[in-house]
Amino acid sequence: MYTEAASSYSESLKIYTEIENRKGRADALSGLTEVYQAQGNPQGKVDVLVGLEEMYRARGNKQWAADTLLTLGEVHRVRKMYTEAASSYSESLKIYTEISNGNGRVRARCGLAEVYRAQGNTQGRVDTLLAIAEVYRARDKIKVEADILLVVGDVHQVQKMYSEAASSYSESLKINTKIANSKGRADALLGLADVYRVRGNNRKAADTLFALGELHRVQKTYTDAVSSYSKSLKIYTKAANSKGRADALLGLAEVHRVREMYTEAASSYSESLKIYTEISNNDGMVDALFGLAEVYRAQDNTQGRVDTLLALADVNRVPSRGNKRRAADILLALGALYRVQEKYTEAASSYSESLKLYTKIANMKGKADALLGLAEVYRVRKLYSKSASLYSKSFTIYTEIANSKGIDDAMSGLRETFTQCDPQGIDDLASVVLVSYYYLENCTSTTSGGMVHHY
Repeated sequence: MYTEAASSYSESLKIYTEIENRKGRADALSGLTEVYQAQGNPQGKVDVLVGLEEMYRARGNKQWAADTLLTLGEVHRVRKMYTEAASSYSESLKIYTEISNGNGRVRARCGLAEVYRAQGNTQGRVDTLLAIAEVYRARDKIKVEADILLVVGDVHQVQKMYSEAASSYSESLKINTKIANSKGRADALLGLADVYRVRGNNRKAADTLFALGELHRVQKTYTDAVSSYSKSLKIYTKAANSKGRADALLGLAEVHRVREMYTEAASSYSESLKIYTEISNNDGMVDALFGLAEVYRAQDNTQGRVDTLLALADVNRVPSRGNKRRAADILLALGALYRVQEKYTEAASSYSESLKLYTKIANMKGKADALLGLAEVYRVRKLYSKSASLYSKSFTIYTEIANSKGIDDAMSGLRETFTQCDPQGIDDLASVVLVSYYYLENCTSTTSGGMVHHY
């Protein structure tokens, strides 16, 4: 009963139009369209739209005339009548521009861009997309602008207009970085890498691929990270770029470690460490050694971890390239490892060295931690007078810096010391500090002598 339906829709369309009911008009037009579609009569819809557009224009209703032309453009495009579609979109764009309808302008230009794409008119598509980008830039909707610039970059690349492609990708990268859009950044970097590779700019291609690998690693898209790092490694190796090669290997190692592929991680860390050492890159050496230490920790390879931390400490103790804070942290960690291994002489030595460095750089928290570590060593070795003194000193510092955990640890250590030294023990923890000096004078060590350390 399509004839009757078409008649009813047409009548309602006429009435909605007369009373300027936009929603009713759209519903009637949609129904009429479905009827013509079911009848296999797409031209019927075109005729209706053309008639509506003429009527709106005669009434001076430019908004509705433009909307109708936009719909007519869509109908023509779907029917692959691209010349007619372009004409309708262009006419609607003209009217939307006259009445300052920004959304309408964007929709019309999007339609034109699709027509140009279907026609293979790449320049027309680029021009249209850039015009759309300008609209969104003016509205401060830079996310959309960045997305459009990515598409423009892709189009330029297909056209082999590599300078223009690089410019569009770079601008998109800049915007996506500003708004912290990781996906957009990755897409822009990938586009740039392709452009640099095609143009034979291997250094920039490798650098861009490495940056892409770093981004994927942060995003935890590890398969993509490995792919990007591996591609950059291949280019760096071919170009004999030692620093780039070491960086790519380090990136791969980091991904392998996170994925618990410890054998591969250790291999990549070791290889990067070797290169960093050859080129005297201190930061790279430290990063590689820290990574190796983490691998050994995950593998419960205590000796491997100790050896690595010792190497780290050596690197950071060199005055010309060292980092005293980092060296102190490493020595503190070494002390803890040695203590777990019951290598108390080595533990005391590491704690003492870290204490010296923390004191030199006025790091109160580190100084207290080192004192606490030393106190633990002396207590286990039954050098109670020394351990009580060190616990008290660490307690004092922890109190000054309001470190509650440190305060608890120092108090606990003092209690253990006094309990082991005096069978009666001390129940009132609050009195520990007050009586500690008494025990310094009266608590006798079960062993004579002992190590002397200067703080």
